[in-house]
Amino acid sequence: MAKIKLKDVAERAGVSLTAVSFALNGKPGISEETRKNIFRIIEETGYSSASRDKRKNKLRNTGKNILFLNCSRTTITNDIFPQTPYFSELLQAFEEKLSASGYRFWIKSIRIGNNFEQDIVKMLKTSEINGVLLVATDMLEEDVKIVQSIERNVVILDSCYDRLEANCVVMDNYLGGVLAARHLLECGHQRIGYIQSGVRIYNFEMRKKGFMNELSQYGMSISEDDIFEVESSIDSSFNTLDEKIKTTKSLPTCFFAENDYMAIGMLRALQNNNISVPNDVALVGFDNIDMAGIVSPGLTTINVPKNKLAEFCVTQMKYIINNEPVVGIKHFVSVNIIKRNTTKII
Repeated sequence: MAKIKLKDVAERAGVSLTAVSFALNGKPGISEETRKNIFRIIEETGYSSASRDKRKNKLRNTGKNILFLNCSRTTITNDIFPQTPYFSELLQAFEEKLSASGYRFWIKSIRIGNNFEQDIVKMLKTSEINGVLLVATDMLEEDVKIVQSIERNVVILDSCYDRLEANCVVMDNYLGGVLAARHLLECGHQRIGYIQSGVRIYNFEMRKKGFMNELSQYGMSISEDDIFEVESSIDSSFNTLDEKIKTTKSLPTCFFAENDYMAIGMLRALQNNNISVPNDVALVGFDNIDMAGIVSPGLTTINVPKNKLAEFCVTQMKYIINNEPVVGIKHFVSVNIIKRNTTKII
């Protein structure tokens, strides 16, 4: 019989990997009905004896215990990992890579506030862990330094810090911006719009820099009036963009959005106002979440190879756990464009 994995339990329960982790670790964030259903499936599939009991009985002195830690200033409260398509897909990739390497891992989240250092000390000093995979999407340099001062074995995911001696693995955001701009130019667009998050993080800034620099190579720029600022989620971006479309006299012929959530929000807003995509307005997103291939029309987007991100993070974690002194790396994982039906040559 094939070994039951965490993702198999999630699929059978119809929930995210995050929800299964919450159930296993007794964390809030899911309903009691969902929790009971997850444990029912765990018992039915045998995941309990294969994985959960190991987690309880062998989580010490193995050199194989990894904490997947998300620290954020804006998007989470304590213990609640972002339940979004991007993070669910990322967690699945890490679960596969870590399990294949014989590692056990669990998930925690901390909102960065006044007591962040005390929270980190309490979490790391009382846990039998051998390394931290740190999701640092909107962490500041000083936040990362706190984690590094407490835990030696840290690999940073989803951000990069030029002024820190650190192990960082991040997608090539700059290249993604370049590819998006290049594609829209190749399609023949002259008036190009930009959809950005109001919360500025490393990833978004690098995507914007790559996009704008590529346009400048062809003597083009974007008018401030054609830069639309939204919140980084589908529903909130839809609401903002729907209102913006209703009050704007004319729109650019295309938009690049800093992530797929904003792009899908724009797609829905355009459709709500009877504007054809891509005939009237074309769209390019970023991340290639599963939903990008399901929406209609399918979203052209920059593909982030989540399996490769997980592979490089786990490889570096294995190295730093087993070697002294640690030689840090800053690894940029290349991206590519997935052309679907929200863009066409005009």
